Amino acid sequence: MDCDDLVIPLNGLASGKHLFRKKLGKEFFAGFDEDAVLDASVDVEIEVTKSGGSVSVVCRADGEVAVPCDRCLDGVAFPLEFERKFSVSFSGEGSEDDEDSEDAVVLPGHDSDLDMKQYVYDYCMLGLPLRRVHRDGECDMEMIRILEECRERKAEETSPFAVLKGIVRGDDDEI
Repeated sequence: MDCDDLVIPLNGLASGKHLFRKKLGKEFFAGFDEDAVLDASVDVEIEVTKSGGSVSVVCRADGEVAVPCDRCLDGVAFPLEFERKFSVSFSGEGSEDDEDSEDAVVLPGHDSDLDMKQYVYDYCMLGLPLRRVHRDGECDMEMIRILEECRERKAEETSPFAVLKGIVRGDDDEI
């Protein structure tokens, strides 16, 4: 997937608002060596406002990302929606607007391009829940059965009373 349209040439933009749109699939996430994303369909919209020497960016996304379930490893899809704002300044310059924004990005010169790929990736991954599991009853039941068997076996092996299982008390034994 060609993501060159997520690289915004700030030097070539005229003053005013500019809108960039891109639909991202799982190939986008694979480019970051991310094998945890099984499938994705995310619409990204980047609004760049250039006014004199200041540049502000609003990045919005709406879609769905499928990842492995933490419990059964089967795919589970999560809705993804976010809006992030930040300002862009160039090295050696500072702006009072930078202090008011959520984030500020400093680029190394006026001829720089703004590469939004890493920002979009980070925002997408942060938009996913920390615990990625199916709702109750939707997990792969065969995998859950195997997991429970392993837990029971492990609990028996680590029990401090496991050594006592082999001791049989007879009626004539005195304590």
